[in-house]
Formats: sequence, structure tokens, C-alpha cells
Amino acid sequence: MGALAVAGAVAASAPSLASANEPLPVPSGFLSGIVLEATNPGGSAPGTNDFSCAPSAAHPDPVVLVHGTAANRQTNWGVLAPVLANDGYCVFALTFGNRTDQPWPISVAGGLAPLGDSAGQLSDFVDDVLSATGASKVDLIGHSQGTTVSAYYVKFLGGDAKVSKIVSIAPLWDGSVVGRLGGRAAGRRRGTGFRQRHLRHRTARRGRLLR
Repeated sequence: MGALAVAGAVAASAPSLASANEPLPVPSGFLSGIVLEATNPGGSAPGTNDFSCAPSAAHPDPVVLVHGTAANRQTNWGVLAPVLANDGYCVFALTFGNRTDQPWPISVAGGLAPLGDSAGQLSDFVDDVLSATGASKVDLIGHSQGTTVSAYYVKFLGGDAKVSKIVSIAPLWDGSVVGRLGGRAAGRRRGTGFRQRHLRHRTARRGRLLR
């Protein structure tokens, strides 16, 4: 579920950005993001989090990357972030659900908070992106747990008015058994409750989530 992570705090940084003459290098492996975090603790993946980026007519919606369990804004997106930036998108990524009161690298392992809390952090981040770029909506790309956090935000926190598209990589539409580690029966009840709510909304609004 999510990338292996040594990394990811929610701290601002100034990443390298693609230009028309000098595209960003694209690593060949998914785990390349771990190298980025190890060499730039708490940073952002190249091509992301330039809050001066102005969306183009070709790509009017900024892209927000939503990581998986125990990953962060850098470890999860070492490959996809520069690919999107090189294609002309304004790309942003956050770390959610991490323990900022802990020392690195524990402090940068995200996706460890309750779902509603993580979705609330995503909501705040999307608002920051929209305010900075002047765009009216964003596109979300979620990986693993990030797909569930994105869905929760859109369905229950008003994100449907601010999101144009959701792209899900390795989605968890049927929930997860991880909660059962703390109590099998309780975990099943939590998973089933969200699954039922999700399926009801998915059926009613399927065409609005992915198009």
C-alpha cells in the first residue's frame, strides 16, 4: 500500500522547474523518490510546488499529487512529477498525515492519520493551490491510500466543486484490512462503513469522479 518511505514533511521548498530548453531529468525507477528525500530531507520532487506557476491554456487545471501510505510528496513522485512538469502542467504535491513532532525520517512518513484528517489537509492544500494559481479547479492524481483520501475529500468535504478530474493509481475502492491489525472486528466495521458510503456515492456520481 503506498511507496516505501524514509521521507516527507510538509515544508515549503523551491524545487527545480522544467523550462522549454531544459526539461527535467526523469528517473527510471519508482523508488528514485527515496533518493531525493535522503539527499534533500523535507524537500519537494523536481517539477513540483512552484506556487508562481501560471497554468497554460492547454493545461488550465493544476495537478495535485496525493501520495500513498508511509510515503510523502517527494518519495512517491520522483518519476511522475518531472514527467508532468515537462509536459507543461503546473504540478503540486503535499505530505499529509505525518507526525511533524517526530525526528526525521519518522516525521516525513505520511498517510498515517485518520482518513478525515488527511482529507482535511488535502482540502487546505487545494485551496492554497487555487489561490496561488488563479485556477478554478485542480486535477487530483492519487496513489494507493491517496486515491481514498482524494475520494473522501471530493465526496464529503466539498471538493467536488474544486476538482475537475481524479486519476487513481492502484486504488483502494474496496477498502483495506490494515485497520484490523488493531482489532479484527472493529477494523472490519470501520472498513465496511466507509466502503458502503463510498459505493453509494460512487454509484450516484460515478460520471463526475472520472471523466
